[in-house]
Amino acid sequence: MHNGPVGVGLRGRLVAAWKPLAVAGGVGAAASVLLFVDPNQPGSWLPPCPLRALTGIWCPACGATRMAHALLHGDLVAAWHLNAVGLVAGVPFALWLWGRWLRARLRGAPTPQVPPVVGNVVIVVCVLWVVARNALSIGAV
Repeated sequence: MHNGPVGVGLRGRLVAAWKPLAVAGGVGAAASVLLFVDPNQPGSWLPPCPLRALTGIWCPACGATRMAHALLHGDLVAAWHLNAVGLVAGVPFALWLWGRWLRARLRGAPTPQVPPVVGNVVIVVCVLWVVARNALSIGAV
């Protein structure tokens, strides 16, 4: 069974996949910063959420940097409290999107479009999470 463009070896497929691999490298670089910089500490040079800083409203991603810091240090409980929806839905969703992109590039195929229903579900989850965080003070840390 052939899993790539005809006549293209591993090197050619890796070259074709440079964009998703570059994104993975960027995420890895950001993660390495979070291993050594604690965004929970006062005076941290990592910026706070602009929406939260300007309006006081918790956005769907508020706490994501601190959640990633907690995950990198093996603290699942803290990660859950910082952004539960980001942990159980956002991280797997991002990995799924990135995996589809990488797989398509390695096979020499266009990245398959995400079905519109997926985008609608993401919007609904984000809106519900914003309401829950702000009106009900769920996960607002």
